[in-house]
Amino acid sequence: MANYSQNNHQQVLVGKDVAKTTTTIAALNDGEIAIFTPGGTMYTEATADAGDMFAIYLGRAAALGPLKSEAFSKADVTRVSKKAYVAPTSQLDYVGSNGTSGAIETNNNTVYRATIELDMGRPETNHSGVYVKDMVYKTDASATQSEIALGLAASGYANLSREAEQSVTFKALCDDVGDALGTGMDTITFTKGSKIVTATDVDDATTNPAVLVGGFLRAGTAVTDDVYKIVAIDATANTITLDAPFRGESVSGVDTAFESITAADGAAGNWGVSLAAGTLDFVVGKVNDKQATWKLSLDADSFGATPLVNSVKSTPGTGTNQQVAQLEYFANGNNGELYRNEVRNAFPFTSNVVAGETYDVIEIEVDKGRSGLIATSNPQVISLFIDSGKDTSGHYALAATSDDITDMLEDLLAGVPVYGGAVTANGGALADGDLALT
Repeated sequence: MANYSQNNHQQVLVGKDVAKTTTTIAALNDGEIAIFTPGGTMYTEATADAGDMFAIYLGRAAALGPLKSEAFSKADVTRVSKKAYVAPTSQLDYVGSNGTSGAIETNNNTVYRATIELDMGRPETNHSGVYVKDMVYKTDASATQSEIALGLAASGYANLSREAEQSVTFKALCDDVGDALGTGMDTITFTKGSKIVTATDVDDATTNPAVLVGGFLRAGTAVTDDVYKIVAIDATANTITLDAPFRGESVSGVDTAFESITAADGAAGNWGVSLAAGTLDFVVGKVNDKQATWKLSLDADSFGATPLVNSVKSTPGTGTNQQVAQLEYFANGNNGELYRNEVRNAFPFTSNVVAGETYDVIEIEVDKGRSGLIATSNPQVISLFIDSGKDTSGHYALAATSDDITDMLEDLLAGVPVYGGAVTANGGALADGDLALT
């Protein structure tokens, strides 16, 4: 079969944190976005006028050569959009205490069940629609908030630990401020999935009281950090045994990085459970960018008046590293790489996305088929992703830089409808300063 490419839909140019050059196309820095005349002369603010033809170039490593858009002018542009980087947010729910307010209603000989309806409607999973998981704990004849919180957090962790990736992380919380540890405990290590915590001198009582069986150990110093009950102490091996495997990533630190809670303070305090969205797998071209989201519901007969608070909702943000990497990879297919998901037939792909970087974006919507004897629609979008940090002196997209690309685009496209402009209302005429990036 013939090989086809689509050059009139979307082109993605991802810039890096580099300075502007002032000479030729061949001299462009790797990751520099620049604007040239059709003849290859770099524009300046003095030479860039509304209506001029121009092409946008992205400098890359010498072995790859630059990428470029087709030449176009203001007459071909239907709109320009600018969006600054917006950080994503991850879902965070609290059952009972959030460390500051709230509590778990205690009921004896009762099964507490919280249902987690995970949104698993993703093409790379074998679950369609909703995937149900539970936190379950049965109280005894003398129920306490601490046992319910610890039991529910351990249940949720154990249930999700069987999955390929942990989409929800669980913590048991206590609103007691906690106590400093004996200074001789020194280096303390929690290991993910293990009930054993090690310390330099586990029963040290220098300056502060020693930890005791029946008390609690907090993996941090904030009331929102995970708490565990101490069920055994081995002063010879210098180990502490927790009531449940450690639910966080393995961590090691000195005594001041952690706290204890006495059995009496734990009994007097209010407890809760937090559920936070975990970091999901992402592989460019293989595993899609996604976020963990769920609906949490509490069994009313057991939890009663226990508060359930959705503290933070999951939002995707704008210009995240994974979003840009995924779009850059997919848009590569518009310029000849049609095997987006077939590795055996894929051409080598070199991404311009820098690990950990976040991006602002300027998008130019072009339709060169709107005029002529027979008007046809020939739309395309040119997406310019520009690092949001812009730390390099003389950055090619920074307003403080002479002849930066945002100032030149404002000159070349003056009057075009702009959305997200800094000084113009949405849909208003593009004016100086509208595309400025900080």
